[in-house]
Amino acid sequence: MSLPATGTATATTGTNSEPATLTASAYNSSTKAPVVQNFRWQAEPVGNNTGSPSGSLNLLFASGTGKPAETGLHIASDGHITFALGQTFPIAVGSVTNTDLQHSSFTVAAGTDLTGGGSVPLGGTTRLNLDTTKVPQLAATNIFTNQNTIQVNTSDTSCNGPGSCNPGLSVINAGSGNGIAITTGNQSIALTINSGSGGIYATSGFDGGIFEGDGGGGIYGDEQVDADFLAGVNGYQIASSANHATIGVWGYSSSPNGFGVYGDQVLGNQSGFQRPAAVWGNSSASAGVVGTSDSADAVVGLTTDINHNQRVGFFDNTSLEAGDVVLQAEGFNAGGLCMITTGVLYFVRVRSRP
Repeated sequence: MSLPATGTATATTGTNSEPATLTASAYNSSTKAPVVQNFRWQAEPVGNNTGSPSGSLNLLFASGTGKPAETGLHIASDGHITFALGQTFPIAVGSVTNTDLQHSSFTVAAGTDLTGGGSVPLGGTTRLNLDTTKVPQLAATNIFTNQNTIQVNTSDTSCNGPGSCNPGLSVINAGSGNGIAITTGNQSIALTINSGSGGIYATSGFDGGIFEGDGGGGIYGDEQVDADFLAGVNGYQIASSANHATIGVWGYSSSPNGFGVYGDQVLGNQSGFQRPAAVWGNSSASAGVVGTSDSADAVVGLTTDINHNQRVGFFDNTSLEAGDVVLQAEGFNAGGLCMITTGVLYFVRVRSRP
């Protein structure tokens, strides 16, 4: 029996063979009638209009008067069989071993920052692990050996002051150690902060911040904007209770030749009342500058002027009324009074009684 092609192939299309149809009949209990079941074998072209055309034997099926359609089962020209989608084969357990297969194992390659892997037999297992020398661990001590950047974009519409906004980086140390420890080489800066407002906001149960220098100063403050009364370092004491002798800036030196606070003004003088100064004290309610000492001079003035036109001390009362005090020196316990007013000099010597 020969089933020839239904036509001659062209460059546009190939042609199938005449089909061999096998028909069965099955009774449908719903329709109360028999229904034919048609299986069809036919040869079909493969690779038409190529340098190596071929063919395959395909199985089609249709129930009743339907047109037979591909089932997915077909045999290639070399005898290889392609099964329909979802095809399964009943294989008894242990009937096929890894040695029966052409590829009885597969290889798992450990990628970047991973360890382990290798050849794994079918049905076997392998383990991949993080290379902890490359990947930081959240619950372990980590050492970063290259420049690192943390880039976030946090926002909080309820921000109403320092410390109230979502931080880009939060460090919490529940123990007694430091929150952040930074070590750098010579001629380098341990921490650089660029901020739209406050560079650092620090709160503590004791000192807000401790800065220890090793030859270059504990704190260096620099103001880059040239405007009146902008300071390189600002010190405020703004506790809610204003009843104690609080201090805005505290300076301390443990050297017998040191200074608690040292101010240096390097530019030339200018005319007018607002004179440049190494240290300026201003108050709207009490003394502008107070000096006290337990064992030496409370206030010392010194000038090394070589032009012979400057004073060790300068006092000016800008009042236009005569008799207003310009300078007053007084000994409260032993008596004695020296007073200079606008226009008059008073000197009074009072001896204390036995």
